[in-house]
Amino acid sequence: MLDSILSSGLTLPTFLICTAASLILGLLTALVCMYRQRCSRGFAVTLAILPAMVQMVILLVNGNIGAGVAVAGAFSLVRFRSVPGTAREIGAIFLAMAIGLATGMGYVALAAIFFVIVAAALVTLSRMDEEESPLKLSDFAVSEAVEETAESFRDFARSQGHPLELAIVPGLTYCGDEYAVRQLVSILLDNAVKYALPETPIRFVLEKGKRGVVLRCSNACTPLAEGETEKFFDRFYRSDQARSADGSFGVGLSIARSIAEGHHGFIRAQCPQPGEIVFTAQLR
Repeated sequence: MLDSILSSGLTLPTFLICTAASLILGLLTALVCMYRQRCSRGFAVTLAILPAMVQMVILLVNGNIGAGVAVAGAFSLVRFRSVPGTAREIGAIFLAMAIGLATGMGYVALAAIFFVIVAAALVTLSRMDEEESPLKLSDFAVSEAVEETAESFRDFARSQGHPLELAIVPGLTYCGDEYAVRQLVSILLDNAVKYALPETPIRFVLEKGKRGVVLRCSNACTPLAEGETEKFFDRFYRSDQARSADGSFGVGLSIARSIAEGHHGFIRAQCPQPGEIVFTAQLR
């Protein structure tokens, strides 16, 4: 059962079986990675096709340079994601690559069994993290809480040369941790006041989403390098010397991401046009 199906050589049927197994297990790996976690669509697609790509590398070099060199070369691919990725993302990549290595050597059944074991462990750990969440969930008037918190920043923002513009849909309620949501609003506004261009307004929006509520904070900023916004939520990340000139170590946005994910949502930063940045937090 656990023997390689390539022991008698590579044929078209065995190649198709290995490729199909790689794609199916890759897709399941992507679904496991997205289970109750924030995961970009591009990263999920990469996870889904990575086992098939690694499998192809192994099939092409096996019997020529040798399996040892193939394994070393395949695992060196992880460097493309290791620096900006989280521990969970890196672990998912290693899982996808291990599946590709197994299917590439014909151990399809072993790859499936290995996936089931690791996926079960990941799902169990995700549920345990959720059960141990420190958030205290209850229904509260989120419109009033957000408006009150945002208004407390108005004088501070004005003193720094930033008019504060609020667009808060009234009468919204939400089931979540009120203190954490207030902290999220404070983090976004504090970040905007610190890094908005001089004498430019800050706009803060609260609106109802398809599920839960959506918070948006936008301001003018210096043009950012491509892909830099993805790093803002990494703990201790500092984009440049100007960003860290106030002594900040960049943990605020990391906390904001934890709050959003604790409410089964996400937070992202986008630049709809050069010189403008928008932080969007979806709380579900």
